[in-house]
Amino acid sequence: MDQKSELWTTAKHILNHQNEHPLTDNEIKETIKLLEGISSVICQNLTVKL
Repeated sequence: MDQKSELWTTAKHILNHQNEHPLTDNEIKETIKLLEGISSVICQNLTVKL
């Protein structure tokens, strides 16, 4: 993921907001990948049940 993208900048800001120990770039990448995976499963389940 390009670290200059709007998603990257927003994610970094949200994840590190008032965080005593800011996340590293790799931790942010992993968090985004995890959230993308979860959202994909949710979307697949919604389309199957509709």
